[in-house]
Amino acid sequence: MTTAEKRLAVWYTREHFGELCSTLVDTLLTRGALSLHDLASATKLARNETKKCLCTLIQHGAVAHRTNTRGTVVYAAKASEILERARFPRCIAAAKSAFGDRGELVVADVLQHGRVTIGKALERMREKKRDGKSARELDEENVEMFGKLVEMRYLCCAHAQPIAAELSEEGAENPVKLPSPFTLPEGIQSFLQDKVESSATQSTQPAAKRRKLDQPAASTDSGPLQLDDGGIYYQLNFSQFHRHFLNQAIAAAVQQKFDPVAAVIVRTIIEQTLFKPLESLLGVTTAGISSFELFQRLPAVPVLSRDEMSQYLSILADDPVRFLIKTGEQGGGTYAVNIRGITDTLCEQTIESVVRERFGSRSLRVFRLLVAKKHLEQKQVGELAMIPAKESKELLYRLFVENFVSVQEIPRAGDHAPSRTFYLFTVNLDQVRRLLLTQCYEAAANLVSRRYAETEKHKRLDEKSHRCETLVETLKATGNDSKEALAEVEEIITPGERQQLEKFRQAVKKLEQAELQLDDTIMALLKYQQT
Repeated sequence: MTTAEKRLAVWYTREHFGELCSTLVDTLLTRGALSLHDLASATKLARNETKKCLCTLIQHGAVAHRTNTRGTVVYAAKASEILERARFPRCIAAAKSAFGDRGELVVADVLQHGRVTIGKALERMREKKRDGKSARELDEENVEMFGKLVEMRYLCCAHAQPIAAELSEEGAENPVKLPSPFTLPEGIQSFLQDKVESSATQSTQPAAKRRKLDQPAASTDSGPLQLDDGGIYYQLNFSQFHRHFLNQAIAAAVQQKFDPVAAVIVRTIIEQTLFKPLESLLGVTTAGISSFELFQRLPAVPVLSRDEMSQYLSILADDPVRFLIKTGEQGGGTYAVNIRGITDTLCEQTIESVVRERFGSRSLRVFRLLVAKKHLEQKQVGELAMIPAKESKELLYRLFVENFVSVQEIPRAGDHAPSRTFYLFTVNLDQVRRLLLTQCYEAAANLVSRRYAETEKHKRLDEKSHRCETLVETLKATGNDSKEALAEVEEIITPGERQQLEKFRQAVKKLEQAELQLDDTIMALLKYQQT
């Protein structure tokens, strides 16, 4: 773990959980796994405060625990899970686009509380979004959404015992056996199965009879839904969200290079891998699908004939990037999406965009030439890139100083004399990728610290603005929203303060947008794998 990753993880912990929790995470990342006693001694915190912080961090997956060889429970910070907190807004937006407002509500609740039982989550969501519905109707919709998210593997089982049971010096005597990661409690499964059977039965009845059957249920059952959740805790499955982001990136790359029809074909193929193990997704290719089966599963829009689809498949397979790989001849040809090739290409494009922005288009030409030819002398670089020798020398050494280009020495004699040594320039893409990742983590930490400093600097003014907004809403709710009253409230903030507040909010918005864009770059450099 690099220093930049550690610094960013500590900043995220401070922002989400406070100063004390960030102190614990900083200590664990610096010194490794520690027992409760050693951690309290190292951080100079009281034992009860250390326990409370550990409870919070374990609840949100930021700290893991295990029993060492001496039988003592030790705690270790999970930096990768902490860094994934930057993708919370992206996960919520993905849930809304895929499952609607109800899916957004469920995912937001799980992210806010880390690990949740279905029963507790239903109680909280019952108060958030009424929509004029009864408590039972809301609970039924939320339970169905929980079931769909678990079935689609966006949620998974996390825990079957209280977090407080982990905070002891000794290991658990009778550890609870966790269920399968993607199963629902028996009570929830029975309810969803009965609901499906009831819907199927009612769909076969005449419309008048269905309305008659629905009316008594709506009038009698309006209280909260009583279901046994088994005490099982659920958390977000970031691996499945990473697959979702990967699917979007591949479809966008295909659409940018070809057209939306090609993107639909590739998206249809890759959707068949949603329930495959993670190793197969991040391997060479996805599972193969025959052209006959693919034609059956294509959406109604756009309308494609069999010959047109075959032409698209051939173009995608013959492209230099090789978006598709033909794996067999069964069913008119079996095709798979070249996951590794596409992610490598996206990573290379990200690196090239950085080279273009930092060093210019001519440096990018030199960089691409070295990537394609592997090893070249300085004279060869200038000739093949069609750049004057003096300028090519400057470009090469500038890239070399910034560690984007490396030099390999090949001596013609054992004394390694410069006059009898070949100096070949080359590009190690994996080394450049790691370099850019470190720089991205450093930039992200700087953005978070700057946003934190701006927020602390304008904290009083921001709180004053929120109080005024709350007062205006209260006046409108009570019916005392006369022009004089509203004008009097608005005068609490002077024009100078209002201008300063607007400038502060614009700055914070730009910083947050920069963080999201930087996370896009980090995901491309990580090749959309779990950090």
